[in-house]
Amino acid sequence: MTDPNAPQQAPGPNQPPRYGQPQYPQNGYQGGYPQGGYPQAGYQQPGYPQPQPQQVVYVTPQPTNTIAILALIFALLLGPIGVIFGHIALSQIKRTGEQGRGLAIAGLVIGYVALAFLVIYIVFLVVVFASIGTLATTMS
Repeated sequence: MTDPNAPQQAPGPNQPPRYGQPQYPQNGYQGGYPQGGYPQAGYQQPGYPQPQPQQVVYVTPQPTNTIAILALIFALLLGPIGVIFGHIALSQIKRTGEQGRGLAIAGLVIGYVALAFLVIYIVFLVVVFASIGTLATTMS
């Protein structure tokens, strides 16, 4: 067992440093400024690279698919036409990479819901008119 009050020796050059001990450079140089006579820029910290100018790249966004916009509009007005336009828009968007996939899907959903209401309404009208017809024939 070693004496904790005894002075500790620094590890040799080929030995890893012990935990808790500071590491110092072997050449004795401890300053943060470069050695040599070349000038540094006044605003730059020593040891940091000079900032390079950034190249700005402008990316033009993809246009929104017109059929997708029409799908949403027609789905609100005429459900079946919105469904047709929604399917056409989705296939075009997949092929061309344009924006508007959400609009096309919204047109499809609203169009199918409107189509379901239309079918329910037609079935209701058929039932009502059939019952009126049977009621009229039984009354006479």
